[in-house]
Amino acid sequence: MRTFTYYFDELSILPRYAVYAAGEADISYNIASPEPDVGIFEHYATDISIDAIVIYGHGHNDSKLNIDADHWLYSHIEQALLDDESLAYACMEDAS
Repeated sequence: MRTFTYYFDELSILPRYAVYAAGEADISYNIASPEPDVGIFEHYATDISIDAIVIYGHGHNDSKLNIDADHWLYSHIEQALLDDESLAYACMEDAS
């Protein structure tokens, strides 16, 4: 399992509403081998999981808030990250 910190900005966390988050997340993932028999010709990120989330404050104090996994925001941010294709690309970039 590989890990890295992913930085996000203007991540839409509530579908259909203008609610955005900026921060960072600790990511774990694996890299799967190509599967040419099913049309996958390159390595790809798999088993992506969000291990920790920190959101940035807004204003002059530049505060950060560590979101616990049981906080209601955590699941929204986690799902938004997993749905964002740029996270899989970032995993591949981290692996190279």
